[in-house]
Amino acid sequence: MKKILLVLAILFAFPVSASTIPEGAIVKTAGNPDVYIVKYNAGKQYKRLVLNPLVFKSYGHLKWENLLTISDSEMSLYTTSSLVKVDGSAEVYELTPTGDNGTKQRLTSTWGRDVDSVYIINSVDFGNYEDRGDKYVMSREEVVALDQKEAEAEAKAEAEAARIAAEKQEAADQALYEQRRIDSILNNINFIVSAGNAEILSIDKDMAENRETYKNVLLLTEKDRLDKEYRAMLSRKNFLIDQNNKLNTIIYEINDYRKYGTIVPAIDRAYLLLLGIDFQC
Repeated sequence: MKKILLVLAILFAFPVSASTIPEGAIVKTAGNPDVYIVKYNAGKQYKRLVLNPLVFKSYGHLKWENLLTISDSEMSLYTTSSLVKVDGSAEVYELTPTGDNGTKQRLTSTWGRDVDSVYIINSVDFGNYEDRGDKYVMSREEVVALDQKEAEAEAKAEAEAARIAAEKQEAADQALYEQRRIDSILNNINFIVSAGNAEILSIDKDMAENRETYKNVLLLTEKDRLDKEYRAMLSRKNFLIDQNNKLNTIIYEINDYRKYGTIVPAIDRAYLLLLGIDFQC
């Protein structure tokens, strides 16, 4: 069939300019036997393949002597159309030519397709294509619904991402707050320990001076007074030592709480509270 078309094309084709090609003209290029019908619609230029000589003959107005030969560049200005409707029918089909034969599929929707490119064909032309059933194409309503669903899913994903980010930020802020809180408490405890150690050194000095004075005093009443002062300083020193030992133990417990989440005993938290330090865990 292609050879027949090529021979007929050579006999009847004359080079012309694309600008002079009228609506409904049949065209081809010099190096290709394929024959196309030209169509103009909505400011666009289309061409549709004439499948074989039988189809060509079925259109009584098509004459081989009217076949026009145009250049490849001129042919490329026309968009190839594959969409057709049988005369008198509203159904749109998509054609797929294969040599002198081809297949057709009814489109369930034309949404997203170039409906300006649809050609009206006769029953002979239509019958030369093997029917491959329907080709599913989403309708406008389905596309809108899908877009809306995708938009909702995207919005949901963004909201979820924002929620996760907010939770992470909140956790980071809480961790930073907790770190600063514990650092502040440890600083306060260390300050008390340091002050206690300084006071212990001072008491040791005072006790040494007291004992030295005691040696040189002869009056018993003065010795009793110095002895009471010594015992008071010793009691204060022992109290500070016990307090610092207790606080050093609590420092270890707080560090374990920060590292491992172990709970500081309630009795130790109560002890801190007596010192004006409110440690909560």
